[in-house]
Amino acid sequence: MKTEVPYFGVEAYVAGWNLTIAHDQQSFTTMWVQRGPRDQLNSILAGWTADSGATTGCYNQLCAGFVSTSTEITPGFLVRPTSVYGFEQYDSKFLIYQDRPTGNWWLVVSKDNKFVGYWPKELFNNLISGTETVAW
Repeated sequence: MKTEVPYFGVEAYVAGWNLTIAHDQQSFTTMWVQRGPRDQLNSILAGWTADSGATTGCYNQLCAGFVSTSTEITPGFLVRPTSVYGFEQYDSKFLIYQDRPTGNWWLVVSKDNKFVGYWPKELFNNLISGTETVAW
């Protein structure tokens, strides 16, 4: 979704599936916020990949600047339990939002609102006052 009126967050409930994929396949789920012209685009993505970000981008602690604030849920944690086709489905809530007083962008996970950490506002020049695009 893209708008002229800024968004200040994005939230989604996402099911984690116990998939079997071939070595030349990948599976990922992401949600993100972004803003700026193409040559100066600022993006924040959260989600998980089957290859730990090896070929799908900078994930987890491989990205400089993310400040972890939780010892319970950290970047790279495994989503458990996983859903299996034909059986019970499990999902987790993911939320990326801008804390208006500080300008920092927070990552919150689970239905219990566990604060994982934040991306300091100093990392961005185009995400200072919200975002124009949110996606899932």
